[in-house]
Amino acid sequence: MVKYLELDPLNSPGEINALIWRYMDFTKFISLLECEALFFSCIACLNDPFEGTMSARAFDELKHISDDQELEIPTRVNILDGRLQLQKFVRNNVYVNSWSVSEYESAALWNLYLSSTNGIVIQSRTERLMSCWKEEEAKSEANDILEYIAINIVKMEYSDYRKEFVGWKSALDPIKTKRISFAHENELRAVIIDYEGVDNEKQSSENLREIGIEKMEVPGYYIPVNLEKLIDNIYVAPTSDNWFYQLVCSVVKRYGLDVIPKYSDLSNDPIT
Repeated sequence: MVKYLELDPLNSPGEINALIWRYMDFTKFISLLECEALFFSCIACLNDPFEGTMSARAFDELKHISDDQELEIPTRVNILDGRLQLQKFVRNNVYVNSWSVSEYESAALWNLYLSSTNGIVIQSRTERLMSCWKEEEAKSEANDILEYIAINIVKMEYSDYRKEFVGWKSALDPIKTKRISFAHENELRAVIIDYEGVDNEKQSSENLREIGIEKMEVPGYYIPVNLEKLIDNIYVAPTSDNWFYQLVCSVVKRYGLDVIPKYSDLSNDPIT
């Protein structure tokens, strides 16, 4: 069972009543309904290799900081090595569930997240996401269980990794920062950090090596949610066939959700 559940933002989650969207294909929609859980992916598994990493400028600054402070060479190596070890820990032990903040649907995100013409977007609000969590077991696909969960709601920031100091102050900064090329996502993410196996009093680079941070052990966790609290609306993709809309309506009814699916506003016909 979950021992502790909290909302402890790494930074402000933004407007509490903001509309948020999660685009998905039909299989992920069924998984959401069947498991009554949101899937949190390890950031090392995401399609951006810069997830969880410091920028080049931050790396250079850390590399030279001991010279500026007139420290000995071994100390400088330990400072940089420790930060790199923490970065590996972050990449392999941080899990996220991502949403897009917007007042409207995004044609670009429909195209980005759908593998076919048929798809679904869940519309919710920040306050719904913050209040939907259940105090039940959180499991991986292999039934590994997280005993402790702290859920952070984070409004992402976007930076030029060539010019800015991302990850300079804290190894956790890259959790809430992405390259500026991803700014179109306008992402809000729910974040959990798997600290199991790490002694809170010994979170040194040596201890992190001992627990095996060189590889990602669990690709993701299912975190239980109350679907009625989470879901505001359900829309089918503007390219979806009518039979698919009817199927979604049937599935939603079968799972007992008090929501009537809608066609995407992007499917409306223009005035001619």
